Amino acid sequence: MKIDLHIHSIASGHALSSVYEIISFAKDNGLTHIGITEHGPAMEGAPHEGYFDVYTQFPNHLYDVNIYLGVEANILDINGKLDISSNTASYQKVISAGIHERTPYNYNDTISNTEAIINTITNSRCHIITHPYREHVKTNLSEIADAATKKGVLLEINNRIFSSPSQELLDEYNRMIKIIKSNKGFVIIGSDSHILETIGDDSAIQKYASYIGLTDEVIINNKPDILGEFIP
Repeated sequence: MKIDLHIHSIASGHALSSVYEIISFAKDNGLTHIGITEHGPAMEGAPHEGYFDVYTQFPNHLYDVNIYLGVEANILDINGKLDISSNTASYQKVISAGIHERTPYNYNDTISNTEAIINTITNSRCHIITHPYREHVKTNLSEIADAATKKGVLLEINNRIFSSPSQELLDEYNRMIKIIKSNKGFVIIGSDSHILETIGDDSAIQKYASYIGLTDEVIINNKPDILGEFIP
């Protein structure tokens, strides 16, 4: 794929590559757009909020790669509050958000998780919801998909969580894609890469693409002209 907007550098505290190594690897492997989205400050080991200030000094284009420096913010509560201020959010090229372990989020039942994500979509400046359903963070993806497509927020299909998916997970993503297609929306594939070799990798997802109804017309990763409608 040409676009991967879910990549972590060493700044996230548990990844292994520098920003410049990531950009160089992306160029060498045919990616045209990358998003380096460090974990928000509420996660254990993540950079403090002031780290994101340096983004204003970094070029948007380097080594023939379009660079979206941003944040994978943590959803903190059922109201959809994120762990970055509105000022920090204002200069992020891409804002993803998700429910994560090792953060202050302390709900984790299907109803609460679904409400928290929908409130994030509705109330926060957010371009992408990362891994909107996982085995240990269950949600109602049908309700989330309806809210996201109406708001113009992309839902991610995360390559890491498809490495050994349950039947329940596959069925949820199948329902999600049906609703997104019916609403004429798009999904975004994210590698969730923490090492160079997995940047741009969607191999785990492709094993199940047919089952979940994932087809090219709904995938935004090879449509850079359409990406700008979601992430200006």
